[in-house]
Amino acid sequence: MEQQQNKSPKVIDNREFVVTWINSLTVGAVASALGITKKSASTRASYLRKLGVKLPKMRPPVADNLEVAQLNSLIKQHTRSG
Repeated sequence: MEQQQNKSPKVIDNREFVVTWINSLTVGAVASALGITKKSASTRASYLRKLGVKLPKMRPPVADNLEVAQLNSLIKQHTRSG
């Protein structure tokens, strides 16, 4: 008979979470650094904001103008003209 492993949630100090959040570019990076899931990191951030912590929201990376121009050029090259 196999023993069940009870995984208790990882306890992360709020100060450690905030410092990691501020120094990360994505929620995934926060999760990876702290050893938690992206959902847990996002949920913790929302919870802290509701308590009044002024934690900045993560913004998805935006393509710079050069990349946008390159992508539009690719679309133009590979789009059939009607």
